[in-house]
Amino acid sequence: MDNRKIILTDLDGTFVKDSHSVSKADLKAFNDLSKNYILGIATGRSIKEINYLEKENNILADIKVGFNGSIITGFDDEVLVDEPLNPKDLNAILEYLKANHVIFDALDGIKRVGSYHASDKKRLWGMDMVTLDDPYDAVSKMNVYKINARPGDRFDEIFDDLVEMFPELSIYEGGTQQRIEISAEGCSKGTAVDAIRDRYKRQIIVVGDSGNDAPMFERADESFCIAHADSSVKNKADYHIDNFADITKYLNAHYDEVI
Repeated sequence: MDNRKIILTDLDGTFVKDSHSVSKADLKAFNDLSKNYILGIATGRSIKEINYLEKENNILADIKVGFNGSIITGFDDEVLVDEPLNPKDLNAILEYLKANHVIFDALDGIKRVGSYHASDKKRLWGMDMVTLDDPYDAVSKMNVYKINARPGDRFDEIFDDLVEMFPELSIYEGGTQQRIEISAEGCSKGTAVDAIRDRYKRQIIVVGDSGNDAPMFERADESFCIAHADSSVKNKADYHIDNFADITKYLNAHYDEVI
Protein backbone atom coordinates (compact mmCIF):
# COMPACT_ATOMS: atom_id res chain seq x y z
CA MET A 1 0.00 0.00 0.00
CA ASP A 2 1.28 3.46 -0.94
CA ASN A 3 1.11 5.52 2.25
CA ARG A 4 3.63 8.18 1.33
CA LYS A 5 3.19 11.57 2.94
CA ILE A 6 2.98 14.78 0.93
CA ILE A 7 5.60 17.52 1.31
CA LEU A 8 4.57 21.00 0.17
CA THR A 9 7.26 23.65 -0.06
CA ASP A 10 7.04 27.37 -0.58
CA LEU A 11 9.36 28.82 -3.23
CA ASP A 12 10.67 32.38 -2.69
CA GLY A 13 12.73 32.57 0.49
CA THR A 14 12.36 28.83 1.13
CA PHE A 15 13.24 26.54 -1.78
CA VAL A 16 14.49 29.41 -3.95
CA LYS A 17 16.21 31.52 -1.32
CA ASP A 18 17.19 34.50 -3.48
CA SER A 19 14.27 34.19 -5.95
CA HIS A 20 16.83 33.42 -8.65
CA SER A 21 18.10 29.87 -8.30
CA VAL A 22 17.92 26.74 -6.16
CA SER A 23 21.02 25.79 -4.19
CA LYS A 24 22.65 22.47 -5.01
CA ALA A 25 21.97 21.19 -1.50
CA ASP A 26 18.27 22.08 -1.63
CA LEU A 27 17.90 20.63 -5.13
CA LYS A 28 19.53 17.38 -4.04
CA ALA A 29 17.22 17.23 -1.04
CA PHE A 30 14.16 17.69 -3.28
CA ASN A 31 15.26 14.85 -5.54
CA ASP A 32 16.13 12.58 -2.61
CA LEU A 33 12.80 13.24 -0.90
CA SER A 34 10.88 12.48 -4.09
CA LYS A 35 11.90 8.83 -3.73
CA ASN A 36 9.88 8.37 -0.54
CA TYR A 37 7.43 11.31 -0.45
CA ILE A 38 4.99 12.98 -2.79
CA LEU A 39 6.44 16.42 -3.55
CA GLY A 40 4.40 19.55 -4.09
CA ILE A 41 4.93 23.29 -4.40
CA ALA A 42 2.77 25.94 -2.70
CA THR A 43 3.48 29.51 -3.77
CA GLY A 44 2.02 32.93 -4.35
CA ARG A 45 3.32 32.64 -7.90
CA SER A 46 1.48 31.16 -10.88
CA ILE A 47 1.41 27.57 -12.14
CA LYS A 48 3.28 28.90 -15.19
CA GLU A 49 6.15 29.98 -12.94
CA ILE A 50 6.15 26.64 -11.14
CA ASN A 51 6.45 24.95 -14.53
CA TYR A 52 9.34 27.26 -15.39
CA LEU A 53 11.15 26.33 -12.17
CA GLU A 54 10.61 22.63 -12.86
CA LYS A 55 12.07 22.91 -16.36
CA GLU A 56 15.05 25.00 -15.24
CA ASN A 57 15.97 22.52 -12.49
CA ASN A 58 14.83 19.24 -14.07
CA ILE A 59 12.43 18.44 -11.23
CA LEU A 60 8.77 17.47 -11.06
CA ALA A 61 6.15 18.49 -8.52
CA ASP A 62 3.21 16.11 -8.25
CA ILE A 63 0.99 18.80 -6.70
CA LYS A 64 1.00 22.51 -7.52
CA VAL A 65 -0.57 25.27 -5.46
CA GLY A 66 -0.53 28.63 -7.24
CA PHE A 67 -1.62 32.11 -6.17
CA ASN A 68 -1.76 31.14 -2.47
CA GLY A 69 -4.36 28.46 -3.08
CA SER A 70 -6.45 30.14 -5.79
CA ILE A 71 -5.34 27.44 -8.24
CA ILE A 72 -4.46 23.87 -7.24
CA THR A 73 -3.57 21.02 -9.55
CA GLY A 74 -2.97 17.49 -8.40
CA PHE A 75 -1.91 14.18 -9.92
CA ASP A 76 -2.08 14.12 -13.72
CA ASP A 77 -2.83 17.88 -13.67
CA GLU A 78 -6.26 17.34 -12.12
CA VAL A 79 -7.69 20.77 -11.23
CA LEU A 80 -8.76 20.81 -7.58
CA VAL A 81 -9.36 24.57 -7.19
CA ASP A 82 -9.71 27.43 -9.69
CA GLU A 83 -10.88 30.63 -7.99
CA PRO A 84 -10.05 34.07 -9.42
CA LEU A 85 -11.08 37.34 -7.79
CA ASN A 86 -14.65 38.24 -8.68
CA PRO A 87 -15.04 41.43 -10.78
CA LYS A 88 -16.73 43.39 -8.00
CA ASP A 89 -13.89 42.79 -5.55
CA LEU A 90 -11.28 43.38 -8.23
CA ASN A 91 -12.68 46.78 -9.14
CA ALA A 92 -13.01 47.84 -5.50
CA ILE A 93 -9.38 46.93 -4.86
CA LEU A 94 -8.25 48.81 -7.95
CA GLU A 95 -10.16 51.91 -6.83
CA TYR A 96 -8.42 51.80 -3.45
CA LEU A 97 -4.96 51.27 -4.95
CA LYS A 98 -5.50 54.13 -7.39
CA ALA A 99 -6.78 56.53 -4.73
CA ASN A 100 -3.82 55.76 -2.50
CA HIS A 101 -1.18 55.71 -5.26
CA VAL A 102 -0.06 52.18 -4.39
CA ILE A 103 2.22 50.45 -6.88
CA PHE A 104 0.88 47.02 -7.81
CA ASP A 105 0.84 44.20 -10.31
CA ALA A 106 -2.01 41.82 -11.12
CA LEU A 107 -1.57 38.22 -12.23
CA ASP A 108 -3.84 36.18 -14.48
CA GLY A 109 -1.59 33.13 -14.78
CA ILE A 110 -0.01 34.21 -18.06
CA LYS A 111 1.27 37.73 -17.46
CA ARG A 112 1.70 40.40 -14.79
CA VAL A 113 0.13 43.80 -15.48
CA GLY A 114 0.24 46.93 -13.35
CA SER A 115 2.21 50.00 -12.34
CA TYR A 116 5.08 47.94 -10.93
CA HIS A 117 8.35 47.90 -12.84
CA ALA A 118 10.48 44.81 -12.28
CA SER A 119 14.11 45.93 -12.32
CA ASP A 120 15.35 42.38 -11.73
CA LYS A 121 14.09 40.36 -14.71
CA LYS A 122 15.52 37.11 -13.30
CA ARG A 123 12.73 37.14 -10.71
CA LEU A 124 10.01 36.94 -13.38
CA TRP A 125 10.55 33.23 -14.17
CA GLY A 126 9.25 33.34 -17.71
CA MET A 127 6.28 35.62 -16.98
CA ASP A 128 5.58 38.62 -19.19
CA MET A 129 5.70 41.88 -17.21
CA VAL A 130 3.53 44.70 -18.58
CA THR A 131 4.10 48.06 -16.86
CA LEU A 132 1.58 50.81 -17.57
CA ASP A 133 1.26 54.40 -16.37
CA ASP A 134 -2.49 53.90 -16.06
CA PRO A 135 -3.12 50.16 -15.68
CA TYR A 136 -6.51 50.21 -13.98
CA ASP A 137 -8.81 49.77 -16.98
CA ALA A 138 -6.65 47.02 -18.49
CA VAL A 139 -6.47 45.10 -15.22
CA SER A 140 -10.22 45.44 -14.59
CA LYS A 141 -10.82 43.41 -17.76
CA MET A 142 -8.45 40.60 -16.76
CA ASN A 143 -9.23 37.31 -15.03
CA VAL A 144 -7.09 38.14 -11.98
CA TYR A 145 -6.08 35.49 -9.44
CA LYS A 146 -3.82 37.62 -7.30
CA ILE A 147 -2.75 41.23 -6.81
CA ASN A 148 0.61 42.19 -5.38
CA ALA A 149 0.33 45.59 -3.69
CA ARG A 150 3.70 47.21 -3.05
CA PRO A 151 3.24 50.14 -0.63
CA GLY A 152 6.88 50.56 0.41
CA ASP A 153 7.26 52.31 3.76
CA ARG A 154 3.46 52.57 4.08
CA PHE A 155 3.17 48.79 4.40
CA ASP A 156 1.48 48.64 7.81
CA GLU A 157 -0.99 51.41 6.99
CA ILE A 158 -2.03 49.96 3.64
CA PHE A 159 -2.13 46.38 4.96
CA ASP A 160 -4.45 47.39 7.82
CA ASP A 161 -6.67 49.36 5.44
CA LEU A 162 -7.04 46.45 3.04
CA VAL A 163 -7.83 43.94 5.79
CA GLU A 164 -10.47 46.27 7.23
CA MET A 165 -12.02 47.13 3.87
CA PHE A 166 -11.97 43.59 2.45
CA PRO A 167 -12.35 41.24 5.43
CA GLU A 168 -13.75 38.47 3.25
CA LEU A 169 -10.71 38.34 0.95
CA SER A 170 -7.45 36.51 1.53
CA ILE A 171 -4.79 39.13 2.31
CA TYR A 172 -1.30 38.14 3.41
CA GLU A 173 2.20 39.50 3.70
CA GLY A 174 4.45 38.09 0.99
CA GLY A 175 8.18 38.19 1.62
CA THR A 176 9.65 40.51 4.25
CA GLN A 177 7.22 43.45 4.08
CA GLN A 178 7.83 43.83 0.36
CA ARG A 179 4.31 43.14 -0.90
CA ILE A 180 0.75 42.52 0.17
CA GLU A 181 -0.81 39.56 -1.62
CA ILE A 182 -4.56 39.74 -2.28
CA SER A 183 -6.59 36.80 -3.57
CA ALA A 184 -10.15 35.53 -3.58
CA GLU A 185 -12.30 34.75 -0.57
CA GLY A 186 -11.51 31.41 1.05
CA CYS A 187 -8.20 30.95 -0.76
CA SER A 188 -4.99 30.47 1.16
CA LYS A 189 -2.19 27.98 1.48
CA GLY A 190 -4.09 26.72 4.51
CA THR A 191 -7.25 25.97 2.53
CA ALA A 192 -4.97 24.36 -0.07
CA VAL A 193 -3.68 21.95 2.58
CA ASP A 194 -7.29 21.07 3.45
CA ALA A 195 -8.25 20.53 -0.20
CA ILE A 196 -5.24 18.32 -0.88
CA ARG A 197 -5.79 16.27 2.26
CA ASP A 198 -9.48 15.82 1.42
CA ARG A 199 -8.63 14.66 -2.10
CA TYR A 200 -5.71 12.34 -1.36
CA LYS A 201 -6.26 11.28 2.27
CA ARG A 202 -2.59 11.65 3.19
CA GLN A 203 -0.61 13.40 5.89
CA ILE A 204 0.94 16.69 4.78
CA ILE A 205 4.28 18.24 5.74
CA VAL A 206 4.90 21.88 4.79
CA VAL A 207 7.90 24.21 4.54
CA GLY A 208 7.78 28.01 4.28
CA ASP A 209 9.04 31.36 5.54
CA SER A 210 6.46 34.15 5.05
CA GLY A 211 3.13 35.45 6.27
CA ASN A 212 1.31 33.69 3.44
CA ASP A 213 2.79 30.39 4.69
CA ALA A 214 1.38 30.74 8.22
CA PRO A 215 -2.07 29.34 7.27
CA MET A 216 -0.53 26.13 5.99
CA PHE A 217 1.65 25.84 9.12
CA GLU A 218 -1.59 25.82 11.12
CA ARG A 219 -3.35 23.21 8.94
CA ALA A 220 -0.51 20.79 8.15
CA ASP A 221 0.35 17.65 10.10
CA GLU A 222 3.93 18.90 10.50
CA SER A 223 5.43 22.27 9.60
CA PHE A 224 8.94 23.61 9.10
CA CYS A 225 9.79 27.33 8.97
CA ILE A 226 13.02 28.80 7.62
CA ALA A 227 14.89 30.48 10.46
CA HIS A 228 15.10 33.92 8.82
CA ALA A 229 11.30 34.31 9.05
CA ASP A 230 9.65 36.87 11.29
CA SER A 231 8.92 35.50 14.75
CA SER A 232 5.16 35.97 14.21
CA VAL A 233 5.38 33.44 11.38
CA LYS A 234 8.05 31.21 12.85
CA ASN A 235 6.11 30.69 16.08
CA LYS A 236 3.30 29.00 14.16
CA ALA A 237 5.54 26.22 12.83
CA ASP A 238 6.52 23.01 14.59
CA TYR A 239 10.20 23.18 13.65
CA HIS A 240 12.74 25.81 12.59
CA ILE A 241 15.43 25.05 10.01
CA ASP A 242 18.08 27.09 8.23
CA ASN A 243 17.56 25.66 4.74
CA PHE A 244 15.05 23.50 2.90
CA ALA A 245 17.54 20.63 2.82
CA ASP A 246 17.59 20.50 6.61
CA ILE A 247 14.18 18.79 6.73
CA THR A 248 15.88 15.61 5.54
CA LYS A 249 17.68 15.33 8.90
CA TYR A 250 14.34 15.09 10.68
CA LEU A 251 12.49 13.03 8.09
CA ASN A 252 15.29 10.48 7.70
CA ALA A 253 14.97 9.73 11.39
CA HIS A 254 11.31 8.84 10.77
CA TYR A 255 11.81 7.02 7.46
CA ASP A 256 10.24 3.82 8.74
CA GLU A 257 6.89 5.62 8.78
CA VAL A 258 6.79 5.99 4.98
CA ILE A 259 8.04 2.62 3.77
